[in-house]
Amino acid sequence: MAQNGMLSPQEIDALVAAKAQSPELEKVMKAVLKRESNYGQNPAAYVANKAGGVIGIGQIQSKQVGGKYNNFENYADAGQTDINNPIHTANAALNMIADKWNKSKGNTQQFVNESFGRAVKNKPGATNIGYVSVKNNLFLDRIIKH
Repeated sequence: MAQNGMLSPQEIDALVAAKAQSPELEKVMKAVLKRESNYGQNPAAYVANKAGGVIGIGQIQSKQVGGKYNNFENYADAGQTDINNPIHTANAALNMIADKWNKSKGNTQQFVNESFGRAVKNKPGATNIGYVSVKNNLFLDRIIKH
């Protein structure tokens, strides 16, 4: 790990390669990490976002940092329970991505709905989650097909 506490793209590539069960899933994992943290190069990803309750290069939720769900705890590898360790949060996020991708059976829209939220009617002035879902779906489709 780099001295600044951030994972290098090469370290992330190695983590993804160890978790991806297919070339398609590898593309999905890389696309999500690119979307969530600029493939680990956004320093803010390594600090808990208390507003969203997320942390790490995959922006995984944890009640430890104010999240609604225990995704980190549910998807962490055995013995990898340090919410402040970027390798632990990366592996948990990759495990969750793999689980949701496998459950979607390769259906990008279903994967996006499960991973980023379904289209819902929002309060005035709030981010349109349906719009975000559509953008994420198009983003992933473009990545997977290339």
